[in-house]
Amino acid sequence: SVVLPAGTFSNVLNFKGTVIINNPAPGVSSPRYINNYFVAGVGKILETTMFLSSPNYIERRLSGYLVQ
Repeated sequence: SVVLPAGTFSNVLNFKGTVIINNPAPGVSSPRYINNYFVAGVGKILETTMFLSSPNYIERRLSGYLVQ
């Protein structure tokens, strides 16, 4: 289950990607991982990504949705 401002979602699929950096910048580890979480009928609910030159991750979370 994934808990977000938009609600709690179960049966979540995570499409995880691996990024291998040959010459990482100081403080940047390798490998690094990106995640894309999807829920049937809703779509992408959570995403983590990064810049290759930064040790930090960027996260985008679903805050609300409307299913018609």
